Order: sequence, then structure tokens, then C-alpha cells
Amino acid sequence: MYKRVSEKDADACAWVFSDNKTFEKYYYKHPELANDDVRVRILSSGLCMTDSHTCREHWGKCAYFPISPGHEIVGVVEAVGKDIKEFKNGEKVMLGPFRDSCGNCEFCLKGWTNACTGMGLDYRFIYGYYWGGYSTHCQLNKSHVFKLPSNLDYKNIASLMCAGITTFLPLY
Repeated sequence: MYKRVSEKDADACAWVFSDNKTFEKYYYKHPELANDDVRVRILSSGLCMTDSHTCREHWGKCAYFPISPGHEIVGVVEAVGKDIKEFKNGEKVMLGPFRDSCGNCEFCLKGWTNACTGMGLDYRFIYGYYWGGYSTHCQLNKSHVFKLPSNLDYKNIASLMCAGITTFLPLY
């Protein structure tokens, strides 16, 4: 997905775990922008213990190396696919643990895309197969990109996209 290139040829850079002990810089080219994708330049990413546990394989062999964790993200829209009307370049947005959902399972049809059962976890989560917030950029389907309300300071809000959602979900 993210072909390593030299720094001079790169569009972006991520901090990745190349194995469960080694954390290093990784320069890469952006993946092709799909028609309904949004590319976000990351301004802030939360630091969650889940990221460390996943990358260090504390829960078993569940990481695809190299892996760039980070699932609490605030950024600025930098590019949009040709079918995107909801977002414009320069808008501040938030991204949480999920990047996509099937749209057709019983949970998605109820609007509970976080509980989607019609799509594998590797493709649903913000990082794993894809890069997360420990990168300069993130790219995902518009369905899981949320506009940052103008009265919120981006520097203090990223953790709401995990801790906030985790505590809200049981109340929903």
C-alpha cells in the first residue's frame, strides 16, 4: 500500500514500527485517491495505549509490519476524490478508529457503522493495512471523516475520537 521511497521522492512521511521493537521514519508516496476518498494532512494525533499494545504485539500477532499507528486524528483536508461534495480543501476534520464500513449489514443499516460485521477488521480500522495518525497524511472514505466544529481547538480534541467515542457508545 505504501511504497517506501527516498526522502527527496516522498509525498509524505510516517513513523512506523518495522517490527514489534523498531520505530523509525518511513518516507512514501500517497496512494491513488479514489473517487470518494479524502486525503488529510495530519495536525494532531492522540497517543493511545491501544497503539502501543497493537504494534508491540501484546495481544498476539495482529500487526502488519511496517505499521503506522494512531487512531485519534485531527487534520486539514488536502485533496478530495472527484465525487466528493461534502469537504473542501483547507477544512479541519477529525478521524477516529474506523475508516470504512460495508454499509449493508444489520448494524450499518441502523447507522451503527462502528459495529459493522460485513467487512474485515483489517480494512475497517484506521490503521493496520493502512497508515494511521503517526504519519503526515491519512487517506480514507468520506463516510468516516467528520468536520471539526469551529469552536473546538484542534490541539486539544484528537483524543475525543477514541476515548470520547468509547464512553459515548454504550449510551447510544
